[in-house]
Amino acid sequence: MSKLKIRERLISLVTKLKLKRRKVPKGFRVMYIGEARQKFVVPIECLSSVMFRALLNQFEAKDKVDGPNPIVLPCSPLMFQWILNLASSKSPADHPRSVNTDFACMHM
Repeated sequence: MSKLKIRERLISLVTKLKLKRRKVPKGFRVMYIGEARQKFVVPIECLSSVMFRALLNQFEAKDKVDGPNPIVLPCSPLMFQWILNLASSKSPADHPRSVNTDFACMHM
């Protein structure tokens, strides 16, 4: 293989890698949820909601919020999606009046 072809191939591979490693938009955090590590890109403002705080406390992940690494939680993606919907809701009518924050996300 010629040097030119090798160079073209390397450039192609690097380009593909860069596309795969898309940067997370400013103001968002990556979270991997559940056994299959389903990827969620979550607005940072949601992380301060009561529901998210309870979830992070349950898995002792609250200290990881300010770190550079993705947050990994072993709860079910369905439960996480429900909490995400509550946290991103702007209307108080969308929130339950009393929320039991002692939910069990360990079932996967």
